[in-house]
Amino acid sequence: AFVKQVEDLRFVSCNTRKYRHLEDVTSDVAVAPDVEVWTILSSPSFAKRHKAPQENIPKAKEREVTDLLLASLSTLVGGKTNLQDAVLESRLQLWGAAVPLNTWSSANAGVVTTDEAATGFVYDAEHGVGACGDWLLEPSIEGAWESGRRLANWMTQEIANEGEDEKRSVGLPDRVSDQGGRFVANASVLQNSIGSFSR
Repeated sequence: AFVKQVEDLRFVSCNTRKYRHLEDVTSDVAVAPDVEVWTILSSPSFAKRHKAPQENIPKAKEREVTDLLLASLSTLVGGKTNLQDAVLESRLQLWGAAVPLNTWSSANAGVVTTDEAATGFVYDAEHGVGACGDWLLEPSIEGAWESGRRLANWMTQEIANEGEDEKRSVGLPDRVSDQGGRFVANASVLQNSIGSFSR
């Protein structure tokens, strides 16, 4: 869920269900029934205040950032639980280098529309394959999610219209006019960073 109420957080996600299917399997990843797995993403301002070498985060910085994020999560859920004491294991990753500074822009081959449903992803109708991600729409978590949602909707629509002669590719260079796609600078990433959302 995107977070607006707590200054240092931007996104939290309970990932427990991803691992529940492994309970009956002998695996290092199996999760006990009473354990939850969470992903917590900070706000851009929090990340700027707590920069560290991403390849070798100092242990003291890792503990500090983890404790601060857990305290923010505790505030988000009501502030009555000391989550630091409940954590069995944690991992910290700095994603500063993962924020794309550019997004892909193309002529949207085969599509004559300004509808946003036909932007923010790449789809090759000839081969029935597509690609999505923040680098195709908006450099943020929301951009990645929205890109995937648009591609899924487009592919669903293409399957529903399968008997029609016209196949509609999106985001690819136009083979007829030889107009290719290109990366364009995205100014919003300098202000919002990866944990941003527009609504």
